[in-house]
Amino acid sequence: MMGRLTRRPTGGRSQGFTLLEILITLMILGVLAGLAIPIYSRRVEESRANEATVNLNAIYMGQKIYALNNSGDYWNGGVGPAVADINTTLNIDINPQFYDIASISAANGANPKTFVAVATRNNTSGGDGVTSYRINDAGVVS
Repeated sequence: MMGRLTRRPTGGRSQGFTLLEILITLMILGVLAGLAIPIYSRRVEESRANEATVNLNAIYMGQKIYALNNSGDYWNGGVGPAVADINTTLNIDINPQFYDIASISAANGANPKTFVAVATRNNTSGGDGVTSYRINDAGVVS
C-alpha cells in the first residue's frame, strides 16, 4: 500500500507565510505603487491636455472657414464665450470637459487680420485653473 504524498511540517512548524514575509511583500508592492501612481497621473493629465489641443484645432479650422465667408474677418467671441455660441457660429462641435475655452479674440482691424483662442484647465477633477493652451491664426498651438 502506498502512502499519501502529503508534506508534513518539519520541526513542528506549520506551513504558511510568516509575518515578516507578508510585510516584505507589502513593502515591495507599496514601492511599486509609489512609482506607478505619479506616472499614471501624468499620463491622465496629458490625455486631458489633448482635449484642449483638439478643441483649439477645431476652432482654428472653424475660424478659417468663417473668415472665408466673412470678407476675411475672424469671429471675435470675447472672454468666456459660450460653447453653444462657438459651435453655432463656427459650425463646429466641441464639448470641453477639462479645458474651458477662456477666450477667442480677433484683430480684424490689423493687417494681416489675426485671432487667438485660449483654452484653460478648469478646477474640476483636480485641475489647477491656470494651465492654458492657445492657438493663433497660423495654427500654432503653444
